[in-house]
Amino acid sequence: MKKIILFLAISFFASWVYGQGQMDAFKLSGTDLSGSARGIAMGGAFGALGGDITGVSQNPAGIGVYRSSEVVGSLGLASVNTETNTLGNKVNDSKFNFSLDNFAYIAYMPLTGSVKAFNLGFSYNRLKNFGRNYHSVGNGLTSSLTDYMADYTTLPKKGGYPYPDNLSSYDTNGNFDTWPYEPQQNLPWISVLGYNGGLINDNGERYISPLIGPQATREYGDLQNVDRIYSVSERGHIDSYDFTMGANISDILYLGLNFSVTDLRYSLRSRHTEEFERGENFDGGGGGGFDLDNSLETSGSGFQVTAGALFRPIDELRIGVAYHSPTWYNLTDSYFAQVNYEGWYMDDNGEWVWPNNGLTANTPGNASADYKLRTPDRWVMSMAGVLGTKVILSVDYEYSDYSRMNLGTQYGLFDFGYAQQNDFISQDFKGASTLKAGLEYKVTPQVALRAGYTWMQNPLEASFKSGGVEVLPNETVTAYTLDGDANYYSIGAGYRFTPNFYMDFAFSFKQQTNELYTYSPIWDDNGAPLVESVSAKLKNNTNRGILTLGYKF
Repeated sequence: MKKIILFLAISFFASWVYGQGQMDAFKLSGTDLSGSARGIAMGGAFGALGGDITGVSQNPAGIGVYRSSEVVGSLGLASVNTETNTLGNKVNDSKFNFSLDNFAYIAYMPLTGSVKAFNLGFSYNRLKNFGRNYHSVGNGLTSSLTDYMADYTTLPKKGGYPYPDNLSSYDTNGNFDTWPYEPQQNLPWISVLGYNGGLINDNGERYISPLIGPQATREYGDLQNVDRIYSVSERGHIDSYDFTMGANISDILYLGLNFSVTDLRYSLRSRHTEEFERGENFDGGGGGGFDLDNSLETSGSGFQVTAGALFRPIDELRIGVAYHSPTWYNLTDSYFAQVNYEGWYMDDNGEWVWPNNGLTANTPGNASADYKLRTPDRWVMSMAGVLGTKVILSVDYEYSDYSRMNLGTQYGLFDFGYAQQNDFISQDFKGASTLKAGLEYKVTPQVALRAGYTWMQNPLEASFKSGGVEVLPNETVTAYTLDGDANYYSIGAGYRFTPNFYMDFAFSFKQQTNELYTYSPIWDDNGAPLVESVSAKLKNNTNRGILTLGYKF
């Protein structure tokens, strides 16, 4: 509702130039439960323990706990199972992901005096894996992506600006006289592609869906019958390369500093298919259908700094605090989209015609956009109890304010082009908490059993989470998901073959339910729905096994 009318002159022009929005920032800012098998088995609650690469990634002061050098690595295998439920129509998909989850080398350097050791470390950690497949099937729907395209393209007229009436001058097969992202053109890609592909038509006053027809009795068309299939394949990862240093002061205070270089790779392949019939007042009768294929690649790198401290007042108690700065990314989006449409559309004379061979349109093959992303910072507060040589209990609490995410131009001095998107971020997101708890019990000096739990709160404001906020598209990708809280349950075991060589295994189960929208709903200035969008429940269950091998020397 609020986003229908927020088109000031500068942000209006720039909103067409830059396609990235709040959902892209959120998708690329989050991380998963990561670390060694021991750390995963204990729910990642290692911020106050140290002596493990999970603890070092949570709190770099944990590197000061090491009393020997170490080489360690972990392999992971995950099964991502996704169920979509659209008005009772359930579909299941699955994807297996195999990965090198982490690798680390810790150099222990003992000293004399109150500073007992100064340790250095290098580690590689996979923070997030994007790999999953899913598709949604909805039958008998009363709205279409073409309705969204039409109203989204006409939107500037509601804000007091002439709606773009020159879409026909752009050939989306790549022959442009003027690049359509020039601010003075006011043309988003989704509009250019929709017009040239026949999915929206100009009736001289506004853009309309081909489902409406010349004698529709309502402003936005008669009752429609739409069957929709939306299929998605996601791939990619976020990897972190960490350089850590830390000191042990009198076995009571541990201090650490970490510098991280982050590598991000994400790809999406999607197809939005519709078969539909027009309203009963459409003179031409009949139906139609289209496919919209999207390909999006996001790549880039960033850096982050983390500082932490551990305090051990007595042998049985450890307290930790760490601050993780934002990650500052430089990113590039490369995208390609194509529409194949068969059905009625309005020709240049205002007549409704059905072309024999249908209509096809696509974006240029070299379309891309460079931008900056700043993720939210994060505080980690930890406490652990070490009860003799048998039991360890640990708890971590994390807080991150997602309203502080920020988008900007990559090489420009001014980021007014993203002012609107950043304003939406501050309105739609809030602070979120993560709670981690872990238990380890040593059955024998060689065998340990472990269990853990993690709860990650979603950072969406209530109105946003309920689907009451319009979401702008990323180029021609109109679909997005609103994440729910995530719950992780984990167990594991460890075995020490010798005092130097050990093996750990962990199994974790993740549950999360999201809302999938294939395009955003739109409201008028009074809050009345202009375009309704039926969401699908997206249930994600991830089973993950991790094996860690380590050698101390």
